[in-house]
Amino acid sequence: MAVENSTFPASVIPDPQAIGDPLYSYLEQRGLTIVRASQHFRAVNANASDEIAQQMSIAPNNALLLITRVDYTADQCAIELTDTYCLSDY
Repeated sequence: MAVENSTFPASVIPDPQAIGDPLYSYLEQRGLTIVRASQHFRAVNANASDEIAQQMSIAPNNALLLITRVDYTADQCAIELTDTYCLSDY
């Protein structure tokens, strides 16, 4: 099981209701093709105050893998931040 959260600046997606499927086609239509990404992996614990444990139906403080990805356009502008939380058996 995994929980993924993506964040975009409001200037990139001024009207979220205008996005159709798929998201990346919408970005390309706006001239924002993603050409590069960087990813970082680290081990974390699901905190008791964090809703991640609740969303994944796991006990607080269970070990998780956190994958953080930043996507960039051709002009090296970061336009997407994605955090993906995965169970250790994922």
